[in-house]
Amino acid sequence: MKPLNIILAALAASSLLHACEKGPAEASGNDTGTLIKLDTGNMVQTRSESPQEDLVTDLNLFIFNDRGILESRMYMTAGQMHPSGNCYTVRAGLLAGGVYNIYALANAGYPLYPDTEQDVQDMKYYFTYPDEFRTGIPMGGQIIGCTAQKGQPVEIQLQRSMAKISVSIDRSRLDKDVSFYINSISIGGCPKAVTPFKTSTVTSDFDMFIKGFSRTDSQVSELNADYGWGKSGEVSVYMFENMQGDLLEDADSDSDKVLNPSDPKAKVCSYIEIRADYVSDTYYTLPGDELIYRFYLGDGPVNFDVRRNTHYHITVTPENSGLNENSWRVDQSGLSSYYPYFMKITPGTFIRGKAGESFHIRCEYYPKSADFDIGLDELEYDRQRGIYDYVLDSDGNGVTLHLKKTGSGMLYMETGSPINQSEIVTIIVE
Repeated sequence: MKPLNIILAALAASSLLHACEKGPAEASGNDTGTLIKLDTGNMVQTRSESPQEDLVTDLNLFIFNDRGILESRMYMTAGQMHPSGNCYTVRAGLLAGGVYNIYALANAGYPLYPDTEQDVQDMKYYFTYPDEFRTGIPMGGQIIGCTAQKGQPVEIQLQRSMAKISVSIDRSRLDKDVSFYINSISIGGCPKAVTPFKTSTVTSDFDMFIKGFSRTDSQVSELNADYGWGKSGEVSVYMFENMQGDLLEDADSDSDKVLNPSDPKAKVCSYIEIRADYVSDTYYTLPGDELIYRFYLGDGPVNFDVRRNTHYHITVTPENSGLNENSWRVDQSGLSSYYPYFMKITPGTFIRGKAGESFHIRCEYYPKSADFDIGLDELEYDRQRGIYDYVLDSDGNGVTLHLKKTGSGMLYMETGSPINQSEIVTIIVE
C-alpha cells in the first residue's frame, strides 16, 4: 500500500520547502524537560488483527505557546519513543509555568511542517485506498491551555480518526425455507479524508470512495456461522468519521430511516451494504446475482453521525422471507422467481375399480418445503367402512389403496403456503 497522504489545507506552497525542524525551546533554569504521555486508549475495549488498532509507527508533535507561536515541531519514529502498555512517552523542553497548546498526530508516515496553529487545525488525512493503514490507524490528540508544571507529565489522549462497525446476523426469525448466505459486507459513503483536530464531515460525494472498506468471501465466514439460535459471529469494517447530524425530525423508528434519492444528503451519508446469495420457496439468486441490503449508520432513527474512535455493534435481523424492508432497504433486482407453483394428483382425481384391485395415488407439488396433508381422517373413515385398506408411501406424499367392497370413498389432499391448494379424489368400487 502507498503511505498515508496528508494535506495541510491552508498551508502555503513555500511552507513545504522547510529544510529542517524547529527544535525545542531554549533550556533555562526553569526548563522542566517535560514528559509528554500519549495514550492510545481503546476503541471501546476492542482489539482487531486487521488493522492493528493500537499500532503507532511515528508521531508529529506541534507545541505552541500562549501567543500562538510555534515553539517546537518534533517528528519521531516508534523506535525513538518509549512504549508502555497503551502509552508512548516523549520529552519536550517546556518552561515551568508556561501555557501551551500541544497537538499530536500519529501515523502520518513522515514529518510535517506547519507554521501556524491554524495550519495544524486545518490538516486533513487522505487515504488512497479505504484500507490504507499499513502504518497504523491515523490518530490525533490535543491539549489546549496546558500549564507546564515541573516534574509533572503532560497527558494527551489520542483518538483514532476511524470508527469501527461490527455487524452480525440473526437468522432466527427467517422462514424455514429461506437460505441467506453472506458474500460480502462493505461501507457505502466511505470518506477519503478526515480532519484529525476538528469534527469531520463529508460535503461532497467526490470526497468518498466509489467502494468503501470491504470484507469478502472467507473474511465474512463468521456471518455465515451459526453459534446457536440462528446467531452468527461478528465481522468488522472501518471508516473515517462522518458527522452528518440529525436529518429526519419525524423519524420514529428505524423503518423510517430512509433518505429520498433526490436529497443531496443521500449522497454523503454513510451506510452498510450486505450482499448475499438467497434461496426460498419463492425466489433465488442465480450465479453472479445477489440480494443486497443497505442501511444508514447513525445514532437512532433521526441521526446519521459516524463518530471517530467509536465501536458500533449492529445486528441485522431479517424476518419471514427476509425481503421486507425494515431499517434497511432491500435491492431485489438480482432475484429470480420460481413460477408457477403446482399441485398435481396422479393418476387423477377419479378412481374406478373392482374389489381386489389396487391403485397407487400420489401428489406431486412444488415447492417441496410447502406443508402437505394427505387426508388421514378420510382414509381412516373409508378403511373402517371396509371400502379399502391403505398403505402410505414412506415420504407421506402418496398412498396405495387395496379395494375391498362395493361402495364409494373420498381422499382429501391439501398443500400449504405458498401453494395453498387442495384436491378431492373420488373412489368408486364396483
